[in-house]
Amino acid sequence: MAQIGEKTLEEIEEILDRGCEYADTQEVVHETFLATIDELGGVGDWDEMAAEDLEGNMCVLQEMFEMFYDKTIENVMNILRTQE
Repeated sequence: MAQIGEKTLEEIEEILDRGCEYADTQEVVHETFLATIDELGGVGDWDEMAAEDLEGNMCVLQEMFEMFYDKTIENVMNILRTQE
């Protein structure tokens, strides 16, 4: 894989950040969640649903999916930065 320039990496990272208003990334993440939950046959929005772990700890799905997305983007960016 060819090395990606730092300026390009910064632009990619900015676009993928959920705070990017011109790419409306937060809305894209939310719409992706809605499409996924619909395909799974679920009903509701991510701020109305929760997940429970084996110890009974609960979290709202919005928090879980946003954190998952952020960590995934961070990991992908780290991989792209280490490519030669």
